[in-house]
Amino acid sequence: MIKIAILNYTTQISVEKTIAEIEKMLAESGANKILKEYDNDGKISAISFVIQTEKGNISFKLPMNEKAVMQTINNQTKEHKKTKYGQQRIIPKKFYNDYDQARRVGWRIIKDWLEAQLALYFLQMVKIEEIFLPYMYNKVTNQTMFQMLEEKGFDNLIQK
Repeated sequence: MIKIAILNYTTQISVEKTIAEIEKMLAESGANKILKEYDNDGKISAISFVIQTEKGNISFKLPMNEKAVMQTINNQTKEHKKTKYGQQRIIPKKFYNDYDQARRVGWRIIKDWLEAQLALYFLQMVKIEEIFLPYMYNKVTNQTMFQMLEEKGFDNLIQK
């Protein structure tokens, strides 16, 4: 198996610049409300937005789990791949436990994912609701669609 590093692990693009790019893409795709959510440390942890659809306004929430990104980076600093000259770390040790880097990487990956998904939408291959279905946000339960379904154990979603 070929081992490759997490996407964008070397990025130096600030979270603020990436968030601005995400907001621009969302606005150009029909979002009429965009909200940045912050954690207890004052760091952006999610972007919530509303898009007008044929069924009315629908709320979505795109979270960024910096702890998961950091864990992947840390795991990959411990892993090695074979190179022409022997062994080499998948990710250099300088990125180990760098939460600022994890935030930059996580948001950059979300931006890239969003860009690819919106390309499918603009090609009319999918509806906007299809792209963001797991991220549909219920203000009453304070959960995304995925979180609600996961809580129910995904029971009876697909009948045989």
